Amino acid sequence: MPRISNDRRDRVRRAIIDAAADCFADKGFAATSISEICAAANMSVGGIYRHFAGKDELVDAVSEAILTPVIEVLDAAAHGPDVLDTAEVIDLLHNTLLQCAPGSVPRLTVGQFWAEQLRDPAFPGSRQELGTALRTALTRLVVRANPDALEPERLTAALMAIGMGVFLSQSIVDTETSTRELIDAISVLLRHGHPPT
Repeated sequence: MPRISNDRRDRVRRAIIDAAADCFADKGFAATSISEICAAANMSVGGIYRHFAGKDELVDAVSEAILTPVIEVLDAAAHGPDVLDTAEVIDLLHNTLLQCAPGSVPRLTVGQFWAEQLRDPAFPGSRQELGTALRTALTRLVVRANPDALEPERLTAALMAIGMGVFLSQSIVDTETSTRELIDAISVLLRHGHPPT
């Protein structure tokens, strides 16, 4: 049997990852079967298993395909010439997710990835390295914009919380409002939203 080239192997793996991402976005990680991924990828079960040991490995591959480009872009921005503010970091994060996420429905894929972390407590643990790399990249950007911050990790956690909320808002609730407008509105709420004492 002729050996396939690394380039062809990479293309086949990417096609499987894209098909799996579409299935995961449609039905969730737990409810998607290998046979459904095979049908979406137009491959046999044996063809899938030549590239991936099983569904867990495919979930890992989809997770890596979602987060690796984001981490690379954020790292590059942290070492670039410009200091990014909160809205710019969130836009960079979201635009990279939408451009690079596998499958044809990246918003659903990313949303499903977040939702799965709520459904399955073990899910983030198995992808801890990627999550740590993402937080590290964001913390570098936070420290660069706020060099005197005493607790940059707390600012990073707040940035991630705001970023997730903005992403879901722009995906589901209000597709017209820009990140900058949402951040400005959040700032107003934080300045004036305290209950009277």
